[in-house]
Formats: sequence, C-alpha cells, structure tokens
Amino acid sequence: MKRTFILLLCLGMFARLGSAAPVPLDVKKLVVFIYAQDSATNVIPDGTGFLVALPSDTITNRISGYLVTAKHVVCPEKTWLPDIVIRVNRNDGTSEQIHLPLIPSGASKNVFVHDDSTVDVAVVPLFLPVERFNVRYVSKDLLTTTNDFNSLGIHEGSDVFFPGMFVPHLGKKQNLPIVRFGRVAMISDEKVNWFGEGTDLYLPLSGHHLLSRSFEGFLENRFNFSVND
Repeated sequence: MKRTFILLLCLGMFARLGSAAPVPLDVKKLVVFIYAQDSATNVIPDGTGFLVALPSDTITNRISGYLVTAKHVVCPEKTWLPDIVIRVNRNDGTSEQIHLPLIPSGASKNVFVHDDSTVDVAVVPLFLPVERFNVRYVSKDLLTTTNDFNSLGIHEGSDVFFPGMFVPHLGKKQNLPIVRFGRVAMISDEKVNWFGEGTDLYLPLSGHHLLSRSFEGFLENRFNFSVND
C-alpha cells in the first residue's frame, strides 16, 4: 500500500477497453513518482501520484491542475511530511525533480484532505506545462463515480490495471512506471475494516492493493466540482 497509488478514476475507461486490450501508452504519463526527503542531500522513493485537470468554477476557460496521492504517502503515521520531491519526465528524454513544500493548514495551506479522516486521499494544487513535461492529466470525462458502475458494467470480476512504482528499477533517465493487472474482487456498500478503521475501498484481486472510492466526494466537497455535471 505504501508504494503504489492506484488510478481508480480510470476504472470506467478500463471497463470499456476489455480484458484483451493493451494498456494505452498515455496511462503511464498520468503517473509521477514521489520521494521523501531522507536527508539534506538524499531522497527515498515514497509512492506515486497522478495529475488531474479540472475547469475553474470562477474563471471561464481556466483549467486548474492538481497532484493527487494517497494521504499516507505524505502523512505517514499521521504526521505530515514538511515537503516532498516529485520526479517528472520531461519531453527531452530526461526527468526533473521538483521540490514541493507541504502546508496542511494556515493561510498558505496547499494540502487538502477529506473531512472524513478515513479517506486516504490528499490533493496539492500543481500545474505542470505539457510543453515542458511529458505528462497527461486525468480529465473530467475520465472521472468514474459509483453511479457509473451499472452503466459501464463495473462489478466483481471486471478487469483493472494500474500504473505504479517498481522500486528496484525506477528508471535512470526517466520514470519507468510498472503496470499491474487484476480484477475487482469486492465492491461493498459498507466501509471496509482496514488497519482498524472503517474506510471506503474497492478490493481488486492483485497483491495487496486497495482502491479508495472517495475521490468523487472529495472533489465535490473541496473544490465545489461535481463529477456528475
């Protein structure tokens, strides 16, 4: 759970593709690698995040960018990291490390979490220009909600895949995400007991990975953005 944050938002796209389809190459461009500061001169792999682009509620034709990751990646043991380093691929075939301070409270707050403390999601405003970085953003039309599950045929047995971090081989020049595969093993209307706390999860049959299902509510509560618009 520590090393990989899963792109639940693309479940609808995965269902449309079918089990025999190859992974779209752009899926790997959604992922950035997150490192924790081990010392003043060293960082260690900590997890992954993905990028989301949402239209502004107040400014016409304005798009805002966000880095989304698991809260436990940036707040291990319920203690916020002072900062993180994200490693992002560039268009010139190299990668770049970007230092990102984390401010969870106060006037300069830049880390947002759900009011429900069991929701394992953290969001940081971040825009990376595609003219410089080889990245893609999850757009509004890829946000899959529980209301979409019946129409898209997402249920136990549905195929899923999710890009993440393979720590033994991160990539020397650029991030090299690994793509894992599985099937949805359980969709529960009740909170699932996870490390002693009840939380909203989908369980795929693939290693020990779990999918948070609370991102739709997080968007609506924090950014006044409805995924059903």
